[in-house]
Amino acid sequence: MVEDRIRAALREIVEVPPVPVKEKGHRWTSAMLAAMAVAAIVAAVVLLPAWSADRPPVTSGGQPSLPERFPAYSWLQGSVDGQFGRAIAMYTNGNGHEDFGFWEVIVAGADRNSLRKLDLPKGPGGGQVAARLTPDGTKVITGGPPGIITAIDLMTGANRRYPVPHDLRTRPLAVSADGRSVAYVAIIDAGDVQGEGTLFVLDLATGEVSAPLGRDVVWAAFSPDGSMLAVQTYGTIRVVRLDGTVLREVPVSVETRLAGAQAWSPDGKFIATTHFERGYRFISALSGEESPITIPSDLLPNCWGDGVIGWRSPSTVLISEGDVDGTTSNLITEVDLAGGGRHVLSRFAVGARDDLAVCDVQLAASLVPGMVMRPGTGPDRGTWPTWAVITVALCATVVAGSSALWVSHRHRRRISRVRPSSEHAAR
Repeated sequence: MVEDRIRAALREIVEVPPVPVKEKGHRWTSAMLAAMAVAAIVAAVVLLPAWSADRPPVTSGGQPSLPERFPAYSWLQGSVDGQFGRAIAMYTNGNGHEDFGFWEVIVAGADRNSLRKLDLPKGPGGGQVAARLTPDGTKVITGGPPGIITAIDLMTGANRRYPVPHDLRTRPLAVSADGRSVAYVAIIDAGDVQGEGTLFVLDLATGEVSAPLGRDVVWAAFSPDGSMLAVQTYGTIRVVRLDGTVLREVPVSVETRLAGAQAWSPDGKFIATTHFERGYRFISALSGEESPITIPSDLLPNCWGDGVIGWRSPSTVLISEGDVDGTTSNLITEVDLAGGGRHVLSRFAVGARDDLAVCDVQLAASLVPGMVMRPGTGPDRGTWPTWAVITVALCATVVAGSSALWVSHRHRRRISRVRPSSEHAAR
């Protein structure tokens, strides 16, 4: 009889409807999801980007400095945004494939170990428009769109647009040592890779444009005092005054080209040229005769841009050259024209993803004589690009939400396991 009662009582306990338990999991999960999503977004926008800290100058006494090593291409490179300061160098860095590459124009600080990307307009072929760093490193002169030349002030962040009297694509070739005059060509054939055209000089102070100084011009270089230009068409280098007067004309082979915007030596005596087989050659700015001074042909650059990029002194020149050891895509080499010695000042690193070559290396020519070298480690790249911040924020939000759902699921399972005990206790 007692056993029958016990069995009946147990059956009754099992069949009794469960005691309602107040469910708090849903509210707890919603609050947790909201809190973690907000935390993830705040962390991505505020904490994760590499900030442009107000770092102290890397050199003393206001001396400009050049990094001994430039870092490899970075997808998280910040852009010039406002007051960057004077630059010691500007170059183009690529990543990807030659037919589908991602190119950036980078400026490197002269007083801080900082790198920034210039967001330049696109040219007719999809690449960036041509750009020139001024000799004092405070401005960048760009061509495009048609009929416009733009001066980007790195000190203030302001842009000044200069209308020019022709609705053609423009390509700046050189800037005078005092930073006032810009030699540029107006290009008729927008798809021409070399970009030769009619040569003009723009006065940045007044906005006035000179009369044409030559046609079919490919390269140009100002004399040290800015009163003359070395101008090249295919097969000829001319020395002309800014009023158009031709002082001398030097025939050259079609394989010979002016060595860039800094081709004219600082003492005004020589003009540097390059030949793809013979290397560097120098012609007299006074007579047009070839000088016996030479630089070995193995120092030619392996990508587009100037060969001569600056002068330490009238007998010490800096050149941009290629390297093929797999760790460096370009070198800045100092060459002693008197003694023939040379040594590498700076290297451009190659990244782990087979970066395209560094091209069009330019230096702030007026800062070169007094510049010192600095380590290139730990560069300040600025704030991450907007797309990177948004991507990280979205990914962080997804991870935070997934984690919250997982924790909520575990919480509900724990509640379900303790529910029978609660029912017995209520019973």
